[in-house]
Amino acid sequence: MRRRLLEEGTSFTAIVDDVRRGLAINYLDQPELGIAEIAFMLGFSQTPAFSRAFKRWTGVTPIEQRKQRRRLRSAS
Repeated sequence: MRRRLLEEGTSFTAIVDDVRRGLAINYLDQPELGIAEIAFMLGFSQTPAFSRAFKRWTGVTPIEQRKQRRRLRSAS
């Protein structure tokens, strides 16, 4: 599998990160879910690890993402 993914120009880690990023963005749109709960649902053992990964994926923290999305929804 590793060799095939390498041929495709990706890796298992990159695929997992892509899935986690997409799920995280969707979960952050659900105000009833806390950041710690989202981190746990995505398989992170600690909230700070999730926050660092999210910032690496998107350039903003989960809290900043949530605020930005709320502003966009309220402006519509």
